[in-house]
Amino acid sequence: MSEKITKDTCIAHRTLAVAGSPETLVDVFIAQPEKVHEEEWICRYRIVGAGEDMNFQVHGIDAVQALKHVFVMIDASLVSTGLSLTWLGEKDLGFLSA
Repeated sequence: MSEKITKDTCIAHRTLAVAGSPETLVDVFIAQPEKVHEEEWICRYRIVGAGEDMNFQVHGIDAVQALKHVFVMIDASLVSTGLSLTWLGEKDLGFLSA
């Protein structure tokens, strides 16, 4: 897999807080979709914080589909941490509604 995604290399970034512990932050980074074959694109994402540093990629037939899939997979990855997370004080983290 490529270099880790950072604030400097991502196309989108969101900072979440652990409920009840707002000083404990989790950052989500989304990389620009990359074409790997004629009808295959990947979109990498990274989740960092609260003891986690997870790097993944999702596939799509084009860049739009890869971006669409990345939001669903980010949501699933965040749920898998078992953390109760908030964004701007709300439980809706804004990924599945994209």
